[in-house]
Amino acid sequence: MLLAMGLTWKDVALWIAGFSAFAALFAVLIGKKRARQFPFFATLIGFDALQNIVLFFAFKDQSLYSYAFWIGQAIEFVLQIAVVVEIARQVFRPFGRWASGARSFWVAACGISLVAALGLTFIASPHAPTYTWAWVIKGKLFAIMLTCMISIAVLVTARQYGLAWRNHVIGLAQGWTMWAFITFVVETFHSYLGYTTLYQRLQYVGDLANLVALGFWIFIFWQEEPSRVVSPERHKFLVEQQRQLGYYVDKLVSRSDSRRSS
Repeated sequence: MLLAMGLTWKDVALWIAGFSAFAALFAVLIGKKRARQFPFFATLIGFDALQNIVLFFAFKDQSLYSYAFWIGQAIEFVLQIAVVVEIARQVFRPFGRWASGARSFWVAACGISLVAALGLTFIASPHAPTYTWAWVIKGKLFAIMLTCMISIAVLVTARQYGLAWRNHVIGLAQGWTMWAFITFVVETFHSYLGYTTLYQRLQYVGDLANLVALGFWIFIFWQEEPSRVVSPERHKFLVEQQRQLGYYVDKLVSRSDSRRSS
């Protein structure tokens, strides 16, 4: 039946492995209650698992498959951007308030990443069978480049905020960056090589990268999160903040005592 649908055994094996990995990761996020900390990431993983099933059984009907694919791509793009924002929020606003200097860095990183992604997407000239499909490839390149650049910026600055590599948000960012980079390379080759015999082989590389990232996330989110180690710079900042707070509290108390005495 599956071969009659035009799928090879390799396609079926990758589909089963992909769906199983998505389902396992979603179960870990829910079972370990990580979804509370990363609701958008959990939503993306659950959506991808559902999308795998829908696209697989819609494969025989070209119009239904195309309709489901387009809707899925749009939803996935929005969720991917939301996940990147979620990663940055966990790093730069761990206690609900911006860390020192984090807001300006976040704005600058987003601005530079957005301009760079738009520029590279604009100059890209993908080989595609239709004009519409060319813009699909451009859209995928833009989303992948944007999320990859921002994730790298988060990883570069994470150390000064005391985040270890087994920290959940850093593990999420590391896996995301690895997946985004390999997917970017694959999609770039797709853009310039077109639909040649190499296209499907590159697609398999992207699928395998996705499986590696999912396996890495399952391992990271299954583990308990280590406590944050405050860097010397961060410790110095906290001490200074505490000193200033003590100064203002003493000042308020002395004012209150002087008013009572008068």
